[in-house]
Amino acid sequence: MFRKNSKKGDPQVEYQCTIRFLDDSEPIQLFFKKDTLGHSLFDQVCAKLNLVEKDYFGLRYVDADKQRHWLDPLKAVYKQLKGRGTGSSPRKAYLEKMVYNAVNDYWKNILILEARTKVSMKMLNVDNFKVGVVHNIWESSGSELLSVKRACVKAKIISGTYTLQADRAKFNGNRTSSLCPLCFKQSEDLMHFLIKCNSLEGVRRKFIMLLRNLLNDKINALLVDDLFNFEDNLLQLIVDCTKFQFLKQLWTTIERLSSSLCFGLHQKRTSLLL
Repeated sequence: MFRKNSKKGDPQVEYQCTIRFLDDSEPIQLFFKKDTLGHSLFDQVCAKLNLVEKDYFGLRYVDADKQRHWLDPLKAVYKQLKGRGTGSSPRKAYLEKMVYNAVNDYWKNILILEARTKVSMKMLNVDNFKVGVVHNIWESSGSELLSVKRACVKAKIISGTYTLQADRAKFNGNRTSSLCPLCFKQSEDLMHFLIKCNSLEGVRRKFIMLLRNLLNDKINALLVDDLFNFEDNLLQLIVDCTKFQFLKQLWTTIERLSSSLCFGLHQKRTSLLL
């Protein structure tokens, strides 16, 4: 921090600071007064960069003891930097880690926001989401071609990208009927496809029975009844069982059965539509 030419004690004295960026782009020089708050300096930086999305960025400085601090947006910049050097730059390894964490946090927050606000992703459990940890779908899948195919179908279902007739009707402004092309009884949404369609009952019954037998041997019968007698719970169990923490020891086995169920329904539906 440097003081621009002026008399000491002048309340209008301006101070100069250097802003360095994580991508090694050209540093910029900015001026601020003794009463300038942190957010004002940050706004100057954003204006220089034409940066609109500010929520995931901030300014840091290094004190005389080489300790790093976030610039407090509600406190005067001068008081935070007084007596502290601003010429020191964080080491490259630290910068790389900081960028890595910032990028991960950004996309993690985007995914969580979409999962909690988009109807198509409402079944995806993000409560325990961690960057670098694969979802139970892939954790439970083997490397065999058939296992990968099952996991791919399941991943489309859980992410809301598996297209059913209700989706086609929605995207075509209801110019296309949402009626199930197999049974012609109800709108073909995810609930209908996985649980209700009579045309797929032969495939569904086998796997539902296997799932129920598995849980009957492991957990309280009342919990099993709650899972299978309420359609919303059964749908959640099939799509993403990690929502149920009390089933944690069974997540892998349940996922393998539910992936097989979804893949079997997918194959049967495809064959009937040919």
